[in-house]
Amino acid sequence: MAKKKDPGQGVLLLWGEDGLEEVPADEELPDEVPSEDAALIPKETVTASASLRSPLGVPFGEKPQTFESFLKVEEAPVFHEEDVGITRVRVGAGDWDCCNDPEEYIRESEERKAKRKAKREAMATADRVRHRPSIFARAADALSRRDYSKKELTQKLKRGLKEDDNPEEVEQAVTRLEDLGYLSDSRFAENRARIRASSLGNARIRRELRQSGVSDDKVQAAMETIEESEDVRAYRVWARRYKELPTDRKERDRQIRYLLYRGFSMDSINRVLRGRVEIPDEPTSYWS
Repeated sequence: MAKKKDPGQGVLLLWGEDGLEEVPADEELPDEVPSEDAALIPKETVTASASLRSPLGVPFGEKPQTFESFLKVEEAPVFHEEDVGITRVRVGAGDWDCCNDPEEYIRESEERKAKRKAKREAMATADRVRHRPSIFARAADALSRRDYSKKELTQKLKRGLKEDDNPEEVEQAVTRLEDLGYLSDSRFAENRARIRASSLGNARIRRELRQSGVSDDKVQAAMETIEESEDVRAYRVWARRYKELPTDRKERDRQIRYLLYRGFSMDSINRVLRGRVEIPDEPTSYWS
């Protein structure tokens, strides 16, 4: 019985449009390979002398000339961070648009992140500067909350200056507010003297006004606006703390120190501790 011929001898296996095709080894290969996937195979790599070939037509055991030649040329979208657009990049034979060094890739990535962060911070700073009120507006806002002397308001504005603020605008804003009548050392001194008179003596009030930058003539004018005398005010402060006159020298010295610390004169203190201060009658209430 004759042996059955092995169909694999002298036959080339090529991938075609209909799948795997058998081509006799002695048959001359066409100039163009009909398979779409094998369109990039160099013709010189395919020889008819090989008996067995890979699905791409290259003899087993032989390496192709270039790895890129077996890649299909395509176009892939790549998103650039600078301008969010789409750029077409070839992913086939030729120069590859990729980075083979991990350290370089990490370094470039960190640089891009640093640039984005710096850009965000610059935009945030510009936004804050654009919406930040002017020095004059800040000064007017401070005066709307409470009264300031010229020295106090100047110091407050200088403490709140930013890097991009002009220090010369502080003096201009203070002078403008003073000309408009919103800032006045005389009014500040009178209000402060009346408020502090309920708990402090004349010496302490004068010292605080001078520390606020009020001149001596304006301080004296403010002191004259206080209605009650220093003796009466000293007695009211003493009565809120103590209920009876001192009985010994130690208690007397303690009460004297208490009133001296609050700025009352020694004459007023002596009259209070000796019981020689006459308290004016309180006004009678309408409902009493």
